[in-house]
Amino acid sequence: MKRVKFLVSALLAVFCASTAMCQTGASAYFLEGSFDRYRLNPAFSPERAFLAIPVLGGNGLNARMNVGLADFLFESESHPGKLTTFMSSDISADRFLDGLPDRSALGFEYGTDVLSFGFGKEKWYAWFDSRLVVRTGMSIPKEMFSFMKAGLSRGEYEINDINVNASSYLETALGFQYEPVRHLRIGAAFKPLLGLAYADACIDRLYASTAGASWKVMADATVRNGVPMTEVVLEEGKISDVRAADGKFKLNPLNGFAVDLGAEYDFEGIVPGLRASASISDLGSIRWTDLQIFGTDVSKCAEFRGFLPDGSIEDFGDDLKDMMFLYEKGATKMTQKLDATLRAGIEYSLPFLDCLSVGELYTRYGGHTDISESRTSLNLSLFKFLELSGNVAFSNLGHSFGGIINLHPAGLDFFFAADMSKMEVNPQMIPLSGFSLDLRTGIRLALSSLRY
Repeated sequence: MKRVKFLVSALLAVFCASTAMCQTGASAYFLEGSFDRYRLNPAFSPERAFLAIPVLGGNGLNARMNVGLADFLFESESHPGKLTTFMSSDISADRFLDGLPDRSALGFEYGTDVLSFGFGKEKWYAWFDSRLVVRTGMSIPKEMFSFMKAGLSRGEYEINDINVNASSYLETALGFQYEPVRHLRIGAAFKPLLGLAYADACIDRLYASTAGASWKVMADATVRNGVPMTEVVLEEGKISDVRAADGKFKLNPLNGFAVDLGAEYDFEGIVPGLRASASISDLGSIRWTDLQIFGTDVSKCAEFRGFLPDGSIEDFGDDLKDMMFLYEKGATKMTQKLDATLRAGIEYSLPFLDCLSVGELYTRYGGHTDISESRTSLNLSLFKFLELSGNVAFSNLGHSFGGIINLHPAGLDFFFAADMSKMEVNPQMIPLSGFSLDLRTGIRLALSSLRY
């Protein structure tokens, strides 16, 4: 298998395999019986006191990407019916690059409940959350793929802002919801964070020019390692190994902080059945200390012979190492800004059938994915213990569909939700095009009578 095909497949497979979940699925936003929608908007609160079963209380995954395998594999013009990579001379640069976005972005997040509980009365509610969160992201500009496709043709390339990162942290939340005046609910969650691990590779600027049979490459790049008990080893300016190392990267308790803010207003006295809400979540950052930092000498040029379509996997690894020389800067500190998410929703309960409502939710996701989404929901509440919701969403990734079933009889809450765009996969389950996916499920114990 050609090495570029291997690279693309491996990147997509690794990121899909590490897919992880964030917060609470959007399908739960308008369900009053949901026991964890306060994570979407802290002005919302459960109808009963609850206790989340550790691990089983909430699990799921969230993945968003605007490219897929079909953006890098094509049918050969000279050999109809045979697939080839974008690096093949049989595929023109225009044919490949015209189908790519300006920036290829992938974002994934995973979260699982460690311990969660809440309690309250009619006008107030308080809760405690403890969750493990894992996040990964990648952002690559189109110019990088143009450079890979260029071979050794004469020219110059300047490529800016290539980023790959991964982090893990323990999030603890203390939240409170209150009704200061009739029809208005406000809420806030204060979230101390414990950073567990961090790693990234950032190329701020890469300049390449042809020089005979090779490229001269000058890179302004930074590599950071903050994985506990590990050490990156350099040999002659190249990364040669990652090995265990006692005492490397000590954990610092409460090295980060974030806040969620939200509000909801019921227009009962003006338009019965109409409610509006808005929230912003994950507004904060984590301070990482004792990171192992590597930089590049921008005055030095590396000789690079180009990406060849017939090279081996081992050759590809050597090619990457040949593009820059690294030196260790020593341990240092950095601040990682969290990916804040903005939500605004409006819901209307039908006057002739109050168990049925329609809702519109706008979401703006932060971070590398840079996605805006509008989601229309139809929500049904039956028998005081069963809620169903179905929705359709439109974003800059295309359209998607979602739904949730929420059972919340006295003593128990069980939910399963799925929000996803149309996703085509190959037999190895690697996505062929951009997609969004959000799956979650959980079980919580209801510990009191209804608050209202």
